[in-house]
Amino acid sequence: MLRSLVGSEMCIRDRSTQSTGNIQTAGMPKSVLVPTLILALTLIHYPLVAAEGSSLECVDDGGHELELSGAVMTRLCRDGGQWQLRMHRAAMGKCDAVDDFSGTREAKCGAELSGVSMINASLTQSGLVSLIQRRILSAEKSMPDQVPRLVLAMAHSHAVDGGRESRELDGPDDPEVLPVSGRVERRAAERSAKYKAKFGETLPTFFRQLHRQDVHSASRAQFRGDTLQDRAMLTGLAVLAGKGTDLEKLRQLLALLWSEELELEHVDYATRRNAVDEAVRESGYAKESFGYGRTYYHSWITLVERTLAVRSAIDTGTHVLVLGSSLGWQAFYTHLTYGNSVTGYEMLEPRVKAATRVADQFGLNPKVQFIHGDASSASSEHVAEAGVIIMNDLLWDPQLLDKVYRNLLRFAAHDTLIVSNRVRPASVAARITTLSTSTLRVSWKADQRFYVHQIV
Repeated sequence: MLRSLVGSEMCIRDRSTQSTGNIQTAGMPKSVLVPTLILALTLIHYPLVAAEGSSLECVDDGGHELELSGAVMTRLCRDGGQWQLRMHRAAMGKCDAVDDFSGTREAKCGAELSGVSMINASLTQSGLVSLIQRRILSAEKSMPDQVPRLVLAMAHSHAVDGGRESRELDGPDDPEVLPVSGRVERRAAERSAKYKAKFGETLPTFFRQLHRQDVHSASRAQFRGDTLQDRAMLTGLAVLAGKGTDLEKLRQLLALLWSEELELEHVDYATRRNAVDEAVRESGYAKESFGYGRTYYHSWITLVERTLAVRSAIDTGTHVLVLGSSLGWQAFYTHLTYGNSVTGYEMLEPRVKAATRVADQFGLNPKVQFIHGDASSASSEHVAEAGVIIMNDLLWDPQLLDKVYRNLLRFAAHDTLIVSNRVRPASVAARITTLSTSTLRVSWKADQRFYVHQIV
């Protein structure tokens, strides 16, 4: 039953489909209103770069004229050493799609504009171009030849994946079989209490209803926003790197991992909830310490590529240690993009099993390993051999954070880097210095801080 929802994600190249409705909202069809709102939000996230006046001419070179899924007057430029995808200002309000009065024209035009915006943001705001220059291009390949291929591949992925229809959850309606998430439980309890106080009776189907909404929202999010940007970026990188490369493998692996995330963290939340309860009993840590979130691929490579200390350490081939490795996101990103071996520690057993299962399926063991254990009990060997230690510590309670730092300071080598979501604790200030701070997009926040500390 659950696999019927997520299993098709194993196929990377699903056909693009559009589904629209006829619900009227303030005189406008929902199928028109929704793409319009999505486009407005997208342009806030990925602002379009339009040439001044009516010219699309590039300043430093002639540029490349590209047609991206029907978008008009688009030119790829490299001005001031930076690649940009430019769109004529007049083109932002035009679209060649046929108007059949169903709303599909607005959806198609909105997707074209948001695709151009997303690609331009990837070129100008992320570490994508740096990664290509440093790790992918061979001596006989040049950026002017390869970036147009990258952009066309990203545009194709955005159009195909962004157009995939959302899938409805099918299965039994019994709320005991279909559990709700912790967030939904809180909302449902509050609303049910208000309903009972007002009407004198309970709301028996409310948990099930909100859970279905939660799953539906999480399912659609896999083909929108930052995850859609990750899909497009990985498609472009795989095209440049070629068949059989680690970047092509990463693209395929993440398709599976996104499905694992949907099933474990949303559809079958009861498994996660039980694992959290068990971990709390065994460790004594606060329940919040076991919260879930994902760092996007484009954010991770931006951190690596734009932080000199981290990039230099990664380039040496050093071992990487991830404390609080979750489903293995950063471990897989790092190994399949840069080649480093990675060990992850995670206290929730279902997450460890899922990450290990994916690693085994793609033949990454023993280069990528996941251990079911407390981050503060990472072995002396794993700590000592790591040149970069990633701590997903945003929600850790003070007791856990203190224990982890004491373990690191005992076994880690001088100059070891620590990537953290928190400022260094005052208790370790004499032994740890902060080198840099970055603000990146993550699944729970648009501007999460990442601190790079170093043991001195």
